Amino acid sequence: MLISWLISFVRRRLSVSGRSVALFRIWLGWLTALECLDRASVAGLFYTDGGAMPRWAVLPAPEHDRLLWLACVHAWSGSLAWQLALLSLQAGAGLALACGVQPKRAAALAWLLHLSLTLRNASLNYILDRYLHVLLFLVACLPSDQLASSGLRRASRHERYECSAASVALGLQLLVIYVDAGTGKLRDPAGAWSVGAPVAALDTYLRHTPAARLARRLLGAAGLRYAGAATAWAETLLAPLALVAGGWRLRRGCVCGAIALHVGIALTVRNTELLSLAAIAAWLPWLEGPPPPQPPPPPPPQLQQQEKPQQKGKEKPSAASQQRPPPRKTASPSNALSAAMVAALGGASALHQYRGGGAPSCGAHAPAGELLVASLLHNRWNVFTSAEPHVVWEVAPARLSTGEVVDLWRLSDSVAWEVPVGAPPARRRGRWRSWPYLAQRDDAADAAFWGALCDEWERHDAARRTVVGFHFYMLQADIVPTGHEGDEEEEPAYGEVRKRLVRAFSCEERA
Repeated sequence: MLISWLISFVRRRLSVSGRSVALFRIWLGWLTALECLDRASVAGLFYTDGGAMPRWAVLPAPEHDRLLWLACVHAWSGSLAWQLALLSLQAGAGLALACGVQPKRAAALAWLLHLSLTLRNASLNYILDRYLHVLLFLVACLPSDQLASSGLRRASRHERYECSAASVALGLQLLVIYVDAGTGKLRDPAGAWSVGAPVAALDTYLRHTPAARLARRLLGAAGLRYAGAATAWAETLLAPLALVAGGWRLRRGCVCGAIALHVGIALTVRNTELLSLAAIAAWLPWLEGPPPPQPPPPPPPQLQQQEKPQQKGKEKPSAASQQRPPPRKTASPSNALSAAMVAALGGASALHQYRGGGAPSCGAHAPAGELLVASLLHNRWNVFTSAEPHVVWEVAPARLSTGEVVDLWRLSDSVAWEVPVGAPPARRRGRWRSWPYLAQRDDAADAAFWGALCDEWERHDAARRTVVGFHFYMLQADIVPTGHEGDEEEEPAYGEVRKRLVRAFSCEERA
């Protein structure tokens, strides 16, 4: 009896409606296309043999890991045309998914291409890539009849809900993401998300957009600490509350609260728009529901019924035909295969994490098979867990053939050492700003990596000035907490700037 009740409880809470699945599919399809468009702007720099990370520098040799090179179609050619063609194909698959055109096949194609793209340059994989990896896989594994519902019609009392292996995995994934991230914040050794934080985590993050600076002024020092603690508890509790909710009001309130949280992140933390869209996508399957409880089945008919007088010329139906149950719906082979794939990937991912498996890393130093396995199975997120009490930025002053000094990093004719407050250059937005410039490389790979900055300037400089050499600095400044003496009312304040020379490079080393 207890097991039957538990199964019924789980099936009801982890069932999704056709309308919410349609919204999830459309949202994820458009997000895939937008992500491909964003990546196309840096395809030449990061995904070609003429860029900073050629294939021979970041991937093991084909004879050492043939399976990786078979799965990574982006490594089949090092040309820009090949990369843009694959990005266009992936974006097209995303648009087909959004429009409901062969959605399972479109999602599967988008997932395979995304996996290939992450294998090509594992050192640039971040949480957005993990989101897309998991969500595209699970949307491809949703039952065909759910994905076939393309209309966002008004919900009704008779809206169809269905529990499947993919919907269960979507619920568990949501739970893992937010409980892991929330508890990580609550257990942060620095206490940045606590009410008594020496430097509040939100005081670190809310500094770089107009909305962030407005929120910072409105909240003040105490408000930033309380808001940070509330954010950590909200991340920890919203997903469990949404999934165990017995009524639609509590569930929808939790979902809307999570969506509002990510909208706030997109407005206040620079370059998090695509990440916020991906995080919202994970909540959309749960926007409706849970379904109303099923009424109890009618009592079985009496075996002995009073016979009614037969009409002339009509045959009396037999007792067996009267008690025959309605035909049961059978799962299609594709849905059964999808359920098996979800179970296999979920079990393997849990085992990978239990054994301490690592995240995808630079393939040039990975044993055969490790990069592919880590890309498929790593599922540890912990986003924004700890906020450092300082800011970090980069400056690359370079001398040109004309004798002028420019900043290669910001593609600027002037060099500024202060904390940057303006918008970042187009090629340094978001995750593309996080060059792995502290990674260990051999001499040839190092020359290709740093020489790409010289090439980038020379390709885009209208005056056709060449670069003689440059110094690459990592700079750091401590955050002056809000309310501290010296903190300006209009702009966030910082301490003394510290410089660290990472690399001195002569562009002649490119050859």
